[in-house]
Amino acid sequence: ARGSRVLKGEAQVGQVTSAVRSPARGAALALAMLRREVLEPGTPLTVEAEGGHVQAEVVPLPFVAPVAAA
Repeated sequence: ARGSRVLKGEAQVGQVTSAVRSPARGAALALAMLRREVLEPGTPLTVEAEGGHVQAEVVPLPFVAPVAAA
């Protein structure tokens, strides 16, 4: 959820700015402001969520390949 803390181990390294459940991907997607040292794609992170913690991973944008215009 917006405002959730993003953690690397025990250290806060960012904050979620927006999140949504993606039916097409079958998972939650979130955008977050992150510290530079965790920006490498593939970096494992944890997001504090209601009811616990959720495993997350840094991925490059876009999440899906763009479709060429006809």
